[in-house]
This record gives sequence, structure tokens and C-alpha cells, in this order.
Amino acid sequence: MSEAINNKQFFGVNWRGGLYGGVVGGLVWLFVMMVSSVAVGLPAWAPLKYIGAFLRGTNAALDAAPFSWGTLVLGAVLHLFFSILYAFVLGAYIRYHSTKSAVFAGAIFGLILYIVNFHLFSPAFPWMETLLNPGTILAHLMYGLAVGWVYIRVEQANDPEQIGKNYHHIKM
Repeated sequence: MSEAINNKQFFGVNWRGGLYGGVVGGLVWLFVMMVSSVAVGLPAWAPLKYIGAFLRGTNAALDAAPFSWGTLVLGAVLHLFFSILYAFVLGAYIRYHSTKSAVFAGAIFGLILYIVNFHLFSPAFPWMETLLNPGTILAHLMYGLAVGWVYIRVEQANDPEQIGKNYHHIKM
């Protein structure tokens, strides 16, 4: 069997770490976004509604749009897909880091995702600007922290001696 299959890796990234990290980080992000949405007077489901509108179109994002379970489910699926995908990207970078270093890198990654998602992609999806508030930055920061911590814990559980073995210069 190939080494990648034996080590449960996908393109060099621990697939369980990416999956678990992405789901946990995605749920943390969603919770913080839902709370911050309510805090600024939006419905709790606004983040999922707006994400679902990426594929359903601008009309699905309008305040006057009727409540739609289809849009919310689509938003949840898209959000978790991207959360897991981003966790694999982060995992490729942090896989040999210490826990402290992985969590720090995750936090930085979350802030980069905030900038990319809300300042580079938002012009294509103007309704997303409605979600911009301090909670949005916090949600992305918490996403990165959660993914970094979960990913590296799963990686360490699979091979505790591998962490830092090949990359001593990146340990904190």
C-alpha cells in the first residue's frame, strides 16, 4: 500500500484533521456569526441565507425574500464545504508545527480568510457587506484557531513523534 493511504493523508494532509478541523471550525464560525448577526439586528440565519444566495442569486439575499429552508440548507452545505477545503489548505502548512504554532498560524489564516472573503469577494456578492461588523473578524479568527487546534491534535494523535521531527526550526 502507498504511504499516503497508510498515513490517512490526502495530498500530504491528514484527511481526518482536515475534515474534523473544518467541521469544528465551520461550526464555531457559524455560531459567532449567528450571535453577531443578532447583535446588529439581523436574523440569526442571515449568514447561511447570504451564503446560500451565492448560488441562488441576489433575490434570495434580499431582506424581503421569504424564509427558505432550501437557501439555508444550501448555505450550510456551501459553508461546510469551504470550511473543510480551507482546513486542508491550512493543514498543508501546519502539519509539522507544534500545537502553539499551529494555533497561531490558524489565527493568522482566519484573518487572511476574512480579508479575502469580505474585502476581495464581497464586490461580487454585495449583500455580504451587511454582515460586516466586529463579530465577522472574531468569527474568522475563531475559525482559524479552532481549525489549527483540532487539525494538529488529530495529527499528533496519529503520530506524536512526527511533530517537529523534520522541521525543528518552525516549533515555537
